[in-house]
Amino acid sequence: MKHYEKGKQTKQRILTVGRQLFYEKGYQIVTMREIAADSEVNLGLLNYYFNGKADLGMKVYVEIRNAMNQKIKSCFPDREGRDYFLLSSAIELIMCLESSEYGDFYLQISKEQPFKTEINETIISTMERYSATDKTSNHAILSSLSIMATKPALVEHSCQHPEILQKTAYLDYYLEMQAYHLGLENDKAHSLLADIKKCYFTMAKNFTPIIERIED
Repeated sequence: MKHYEKGKQTKQRILTVGRQLFYEKGYQIVTMREIAADSEVNLGLLNYYFNGKADLGMKVYVEIRNAMNQKIKSCFPDREGRDYFLLSSAIELIMCLESSEYGDFYLQISKEQPFKTEINETIISTMERYSATDKTSNHAILSSLSIMATKPALVEHSCQHPEILQKTAYLDYYLEMQAYHLGLENDKAHSLLADIKKCYFTMAKNFTPIIERIED
């Protein structure tokens, strides 16, 4: 039991260090050797707990999204199922647009296979369950391909051309696009956008999401 707890603590320390380094230096630049050194473990032990940087990065991403989702649920307790999926996905886009550090991390991790596999499965499951017009596997797969390609493209365009479009333009388009794939009217996207405008969003140090209700 003591050995298990020590291993659990070591793994969490590695995750914490990795998350900090990804925030400070960028996911692409940081090496597993650097994470091992800062975590005070040898590289072999690091590779025992994580199957490469993509695996570690994905677990850091899941930590961030879990923290983000907890705050979203606190601010929007009545939004569930399909609406919550749309809301959560849109708020992550806001975080990418508001924080260059998180936007860069998202762009890099979205290229990794663990991310592609897990997010693809999530979107397909959501489409099959909540689509108002077409719940077939073909529709879900094709919708997932479109949705997964769109968010990174919007983030990258915003980073490279910040002067062309306002952030709300990206958010409006993304919500309407997802609503379309779910067979929903634009009114649903507009309703969620109204909810989003009631909150303050920022990504603080070490990818710490802050979401606060500013309007009832």
